[in-house]
Amino acid sequence: MSIQIKFRTMQINDLDEVLQIEEENFKHPWSRDYFECELKSRFTFFLVGISDNKIVAYAGYTGMEIINLAVASNMKRKGIGEKILNTLIDALKQCNITKEIWLNVRPSNTAAIKLYEKLGFKHIATDKGYYYDEDSLVMRKNL
Repeated sequence: MSIQIKFRTMQINDLDEVLQIEEENFKHPWSRDYFECELKSRFTFFLVGISDNKIVAYAGYTGMEIINLAVASNMKRKGIGEKILNTLIDALKQCNITKEIWLNVRPSNTAAIKLYEKLGFKHIATDKGYYYDEDSLVMRKNL
């Protein structure tokens, strides 16, 4: 059975659910203040994925970079990360504001790396000390 999921632009009132997912997924989660600041920026775009009236995923983009992407723990391995990332990429293509997108990922996050490679991202560099406790793989995808 396929999961029905809708996507829309993230709003400030989504942050309670988004922060719960953020805390499930990251050792050093973003704060509410950080999300609020990003949402107010005219250069940042966030999507949320909704299933059964509950936010189950989110993804954000600024400049030429995907800055955050996460899926609720109980919804992982159901293709939701791929769906929200494809939706974000399609939106960027329609806006025609960039010809490539970048992201940083922990080398230890093999599931994310596999997803990004599946969607055409290539490892182009390593950013030493990017995370508090780990380097970052820099990946790029041409649109």
